[in-house]
Amino acid sequence: MKNKINTFYLLDTQEALDASNDVLKIQLTHMFKTLSDNSRLKSVLDKNPDYKKLFDDKINDNARIRFWLTCTKELIKSLNSDLDPSPSSISCLFVDSLSPGRVIELHLFELLGIWIDDKVNKNMSFSLSFNIIMPNSLKLGSLGNIDFSETSKEVLTWDINFNCNDSIEFCSSNNNNIIVKIDSRYNGESDNIGDSSIITDYHGSSFEIPIHDNALCEPYYANAAIVRSKAVCERWCNEVLIPAMDILYDMDEKLIKESLALAPIQLPLHSGSIGFGSASSEDILGLIYLPGVNTKYDVSECLLHETLHQKLFRIETAIDFFEDQSPIDEKYYSPWRIDPRPLRMLLHGAFVFTAISEMWSILAGDPEYDHSNGDPIFLTTFRARQSIKAIDIIKKYGVLNQLGEKFIDSIYNNAFGAIDKVRPSDSVNQDVEFQLKDHNDRCVDYIQ
Repeated sequence: MKNKINTFYLLDTQEALDASNDVLKIQLTHMFKTLSDNSRLKSVLDKNPDYKKLFDDKINDNARIRFWLTCTKELIKSLNSDLDPSPSSISCLFVDSLSPGRVIELHLFELLGIWIDDKVNKNMSFSLSFNIIMPNSLKLGSLGNIDFSETSKEVLTWDINFNCNDSIEFCSSNNNNIIVKIDSRYNGESDNIGDSSIITDYHGSSFEIPIHDNALCEPYYANAAIVRSKAVCERWCNEVLIPAMDILYDMDEKLIKESLALAPIQLPLHSGSIGFGSASSEDILGLIYLPGVNTKYDVSECLLHETLHQKLFRIETAIDFFEDQSPIDEKYYSPWRIDPRPLRMLLHGAFVFTAISEMWSILAGDPEYDHSNGDPIFLTTFRARQSIKAIDIIKKYGVLNQLGEKFIDSIYNNAFGAIDKVRPSDSVNQDVEFQLKDHNDRCVDYIQ
């Protein structure tokens, strides 16, 4: 390890993953019981009892099951109130019927694909049987999509089997001519599965760009249009994303490995001429959105930014940093945004941007950095000063517990440490002060 971004390690990655996984198991157990007990689903489950085999809280933690869980909460809410589901919960479905119950069935098909993908990746045999109308396309998670558009659109009995061999077999017992075999070792060249993800190996880890998965490409969770062209995404991945990862890898090999464990699924967002952004959702941990720009340093910064959010989101599922009496609804001045933010998100910003300041402090000493993104000493100082301002606000208005106090003190020290490392000149300090004041003047009415 040539360098180290200390702030990244203030929270342990494995503890973050374990904590959020434990909470997910509890949520899944509760949701599956709720589904089993729901009167609107009773007829569907009675007709196809094997659906209950899918109600398996042992499914590995991944972005797909988290997205499905989020949509299920909305779907159940709509069923119980006799209202239409929210667009964000069903817009990923290809609805092929006027029957109200079909949406429920299609939503369960999403779980079927996630469950099969999980079992195949664990190399666990299974046998399922359903009396269903197969949708035109059945998603099998990271394995890809199966085209059923040529099969009968009548209710058929489908037997689905995997015996830990080379294929998954779909057979209709009503019509023995309908047999579909899928290579379980899918490598992107099979005729049986189309519209596959881009899966890339990187120094012993891997990441996925699931451009054909309408669930993970759900626009309601992104802050810009998701780039869906496979050719464009493959080129961007090879020419920008991997070089962006290389920047972090050359600094800290462990960091990039842990980043890919936190965010193994990544999607590029279309970026306009004025600006760009990245994003994460607390509901879909494991998935991040990165700007589809051509500047590797921007993508590298955004990759680090979002994986840090992911780590803190996961820790927060099990750990509180603020006491109960700390203000929750009040909004405060943000050094990064023009809208006020709650103290919790100021903590997120300080954590993330202190690590970013450390990244730039390392690049300030790198003779290969080409200054295409500006002066690294200015960027180090500017990002660190923003974090220091945020922590001052948290300390002034927040009520932190002992763990929270220790956490922000460590962030605070790292921010000052990054500035000390680059030793900014008076000129740089003046430029930083001007930028901070300009932002402050635009948000002067907010609590500081």
